[in-house]
Amino acid sequence: MSTTGWGYFMQGNPKQEEIEEQGSRLSILLNCPVHYPAWGKDIYECKCGVLFPAFVVKGNSDEKLLEHHKEAWRPG
Repeated sequence: MSTTGWGYFMQGNPKQEEIEEQGSRLSILLNCPVHYPAWGKDIYECKCGVLFPAFVVKGNSDEKLLEHHKEAWRPG
């Protein structure tokens, strides 16, 4: 079975469920909507344009993620 294309996004895929769960948690934590994949990579991007690699979201504390969001976002 191929894991490329639409097959990757089929309901019930454990990797996709993990990605969606992490994205939901990040969005709630930041109080800012996020989407995945950003730029065709393994990265979350929030509405402010701040990038969060998936491994960083998975491995860091909430405080560090909030700090990154606040430091990286600059009002235009």
